Amino acid sequence: MAFKVTIDGGMILEKCIESVSCIANPPSDDIFTTRTKCKNTMTIMGRIGTDEQTIGLYQWALIPPKNIDGYKKVVMEEIKEDKLVRKVCFQKAFVVGYSETFTNSNGVGYFSIDLNEFIGSDIECSSMTDVTAAGNSSNSGSSGSSQKSESIDDSASEGEISSQQTPAPQNLPKSNTTHPPIFKGSETASKDAGKAKLTNLGVSTSGKKLEGKNLAINEKFRGDQFKVQDSFDASIDKARHDQLTSANCRTTCALNENLDGHLSNNDSIKLDDNDKNCLKELANYRQNLSPVKEDTIMQKVIDEDQLNAYLDKDNPKRVMSGCASKASDVAPFTNNVGEAYDNLRLDYKGNKFKEKAENGGSTYVMRCTSNYCPNNSEHPVINAYTQPPCTGTGFLGSEKHLLPEYTYGRGQAINDGAIFKVDKDGNESLHAVWNKIDKRYETVD
Repeated sequence: MAFKVTIDGGMILEKCIESVSCIANPPSDDIFTTRTKCKNTMTIMGRIGTDEQTIGLYQWALIPPKNIDGYKKVVMEEIKEDKLVRKVCFQKAFVVGYSETFTNSNGVGYFSIDLNEFIGSDIECSSMTDVTAAGNSSNSGSSGSSQKSESIDDSASEGEISSQQTPAPQNLPKSNTTHPPIFKGSETASKDAGKAKLTNLGVSTSGKKLEGKNLAINEKFRGDQFKVQDSFDASIDKARHDQLTSANCRTTCALNENLDGHLSNNDSIKLDDNDKNCLKELANYRQNLSPVKEDTIMQKVIDEDQLNAYLDKDNPKRVMSGCASKASDVAPFTNNVGEAYDNLRLDYKGNKFKEKAENGGSTYVMRCTSNYCPNNSEHPVINAYTQPPCTGTGFLGSEKHLLPEYTYGRGQAINDGAIFKVDKDGNESLHAVWNKIDKRYETVD
């Protein structure tokens, strides 16, 4: 998947683009307030230091709001295998936020620019099917139907979005949308996400065939024993499932929206009555989940720093801490790091998973048991210490699945467990096993 962003003034960005998020805040049922509250945003994230000049983005962000040069036409094209997947055109966009981040660790800088549409200007959204239907009849930088509409279907596969006319622009601050995005380049965080099928290879990460104790532990905690049909997600009627999932997802930010941590809470989120009813239903489901028991296998995706803490020779970490889920609920939906990043909402500030998800890397998964059994009320809540993408509902903010999570606080003792390495294709190998006598993880040869 590749992106091409064309901005008035001769700026064309392709190689440096990491992700693009387009969020539509479509009209509500209240026709009297719709015309002033409809807002659409685009966030572009990428690398600084490629052979493409990005200084123009910074310069654009410094233009005062009253200057007409601050409003530019922006065309975003998502391309896969030389075919247009999606084109979104903001006829008159302005900057509401810009940031650059530099680190000594890899010598690479990153930028993020947040754009709003000028309310009253046209937004065009089209897909490959739109372009074909139009017969490539337009060369004006946009494609698709020329007919304006006030809504778009759930698939966002065709049609055109047009904001409502207002007499003056509104330089609105960046905030979370109350509706799921109609297009989100970060949705394909991993090129292989969704294609992998978790397969336990029966070997250690060094490639050695497992035998004896290691084989027994592998069989107990292997990920491919957990099936979709046994998950909580599969227990919900399909029609209702999608409504509940959407409502739950709308309680927090969109994927990758808060990587810089600028959203300190979910206060800006507004839910309609239907969403609120869905959340009440979800709360009931949450309280009636099957209990976590001492032999319940829990799962937590960990990064290299956490792995090294567990395997530290002098002072190893011996507890499960933070948040985890039942392996039966999440293992079928975390077949590689791309799926884990999307479905477990690992897009929190400072995470170590984004680059691996984008580049098809490997990750580590810990599955373990504990004498500590969190009850159904023990889940992350919204307070001064939590930030989006925390939902506060007891379910992770996945756009596709309902995945319950539990809190283990600063740490609860582990009874038994294993740590697996999972590659981009879903191949799982055993990396470490729990030593019940020394109460620590040990690397498998």
